[in-house]
Amino acid sequence: EGIIFRNAEIGILAGTQFIAGSKGLTVKRSLFERVGAGVFTNWSGSTGFYIADNVFLGRNDPNHLIGWAGDMWIKFRGVEGQIFPPVMASYVAVKLYGPGHVVAYNYIADFHDGINVETYGNPDGSVASGPGMADGPKYPPREYWDRRPVAIDFYGNYITNSHDNPIQADGSMHNIRIMRNMLINHPSHAFCNQPTLGGPVYWIRNIAYNLPAGSTRLTNGAAGVLFYNNTIVSETQVAAASNIHWRNNLMLGQNSAPAILSVNTFTSYTSSDYNGFRVNPGAKAAFEWTAPPAGVIADFTGPGHGAKLEPKRFTSLAEYAAATGQDRHSVAVDYVVFVNVGRLEDQDA
Repeated sequence: EGIIFRNAEIGILAGTQFIAGSKGLTVKRSLFERVGAGVFTNWSGSTGFYIADNVFLGRNDPNHLIGWAGDMWIKFRGVEGQIFPPVMASYVAVKLYGPGHVVAYNYIADFHDGINVETYGNPDGSVASGPGMADGPKYPPREYWDRRPVAIDFYGNYITNSHDNPIQADGSMHNIRIMRNMLINHPSHAFCNQPTLGGPVYWIRNIAYNLPAGSTRLTNGAAGVLFYNNTIVSETQVAAASNIHWRNNLMLGQNSAPAILSVNTFTSYTSSDYNGFRVNPGAKAAFEWTAPPAGVIADFTGPGHGAKLEPKRFTSLAEYAAATGQDRHSVAVDYVVFVNVGRLEDQDA
């Protein structure tokens, strides 16, 4: 508590995958300045960390927002000394694995990522499926349950100016609660789940503003994610997911993509309702919903099989709701619902 960590590659190395690490680590009211990583563990045996009320300042360019991938950033190469792809001088403020962690009320700026669950691979005790791979448990047996990435809380953090994502739930399993965070100025996705392993992962009452590549990353079959009461000032695009649910969110576009909501789901029970949308003016496809055909509960892409999904595109909220049954109680909104919040335009040079 109350320690300054400065000019280090890693402030606190708390664990190394498959080898060893710490349990019950508490880090409070400390300053991490010009570090490559703040607090880092990817050991599955790490449990019960409490990381709160700290300041993490990375070594990446504090004056410019620039992403590490995507054609949209090439035009900024050399402008005011910007480098593309950017040099990853600082990787992550906090990276964790294992159960029972709390990361709360931290200020994080100028890292590639803010707060991450280690993507890790298959949880300990389980094996993947695929051609030529040995068969084995698809879910960790009980003797490995104390090493699962479950019951993790990220709340009340202010995270700004990453190269990629402010928070990644990648590789997490059950009861991941991401609440009341302020996520501002991120060139990639604020809500990152690639993939989550079953869920539930809860994104609740977060504010996400200025996300030029879109708000949400749901890929590789990410499953069991819930978005409740978030304010999202960018488009939401779901590449490949299942059992996803949106309720009572505000979604206002910044023209990073034509559709304000584009969903590609392997399950017919993915759902969305009671939201407020600002459609991008002139968008030919304001809403996109790709799902299994009527009567099919789920169809997953896997080894030797490609999911057969039906894409549907709509120009208006009313047309989309009538055809899909989604968002029947949702409404159209605009920036006037806010006080002194300007409209973002992603296509501005």
